[in-house]
Amino acid sequence: MNTTPALTTYVVAGGCFWCLDAAYRQLRGVTEVLSCYTGVKRINLATSKCAPAPPVMLRQSP
Repeated sequence: MNTTPALTTYVVAGGCFWCLDAAYRQLRGVTEVLSCYTGVKRINLATSKCAPAPPVMLRQSP
């Protein structure tokens, strides 16, 4: 019988992924953090300009 709890995977996007990566690594239960670039853009509502929205994937145990 496998008693290992299932991991939950989240993908979030925000400003600097290095900052997000570092913050998520400090959360209890987070077992993996992966930062990367994509072609996804976000719109800055204040300036109406597009900017990259690099995602961060993390896995967390319940």
